[in-house]
Amino acid sequence: MLVLQELVPKSDFLQVAHEQRELVDGWFVTDSSRGIPAPSGTVVGSVLKSKYPDKTVLPVCILHYKSRVEVGALALAAAAVGVDGMVVDGPRFVLDPTSGELKPLWGDAPRYGEFVAMFRSPEEGREFLRETLGIKNLKIGGLISARFSSEECVAKAEDRWDFLVFMRLAEDSMYKLEEVSRACRKAGKPLYTYLMVATPKNRGLIGKIGWPSLSMERVEDFCEGLTGMVNGLIPTCVGDREGERELLRRLQKFRE
Repeated sequence: MLVLQELVPKSDFLQVAHEQRELVDGWFVTDSSRGIPAPSGTVVGSVLKSKYPDKTVLPVCILHYKSRVEVGALALAAAAVGVDGMVVDGPRFVLDPTSGELKPLWGDAPRYGEFVAMFRSPEEGREFLRETLGIKNLKIGGLISARFSSEECVAKAEDRWDFLVFMRLAEDSMYKLEEVSRACRKAGKPLYTYLMVATPKNRGLIGKIGWPSLSMERVEDFCEGLTGMVNGLIPTCVGDREGERELLRRLQKFRE
């Protein structure tokens, strides 16, 4: 399996990538996580791919912070430098019958300004890049969340995504990952899974985020069960840089 470090870009992202480069096969780069302005995921991903061409780099592009022109410009730049794929995500918008406005069903609100409803769904964003702009030399990936039913997860895996990333994995959602994995193998699509790992330092932060997590001691046994099911792991000890380095060391035996 590939091990892709989750990189939450800050001004020192090049230093962080340099420090971890021997422990990872690449990076999964977030995009203004929780709506807080940060170096653009796609820009950072493009820089990393140019600096480390042998690494796998998958930046995220969050649609509801951007206009159509900006989304298209970022995708074209990523394609031009050979980024391995771009994850396109954002909330699904529905029409509020009372106000007549489009309202998001989920998603982190931007710290500044309002939701940008240029795309009613991630699928609409994908089709804009594929059909309207005609981008063919960039793989476009989607996120699958364990919050949704097995049927919804499998349906997304069978849709026109080039690769998938499974989020919020826990023991009780492993069966959903198995079903998604079967669908991805049948379609020949790479599948990655996100793993959030709790440490004494970041436990409070993870509690605020509200995502399921593993203990450091459980990680290796848990990942044994993922062998043959996913193409790659996206592990993170969010908020604990020292813990993340230990986590990456523990996962070395799973790298291809």
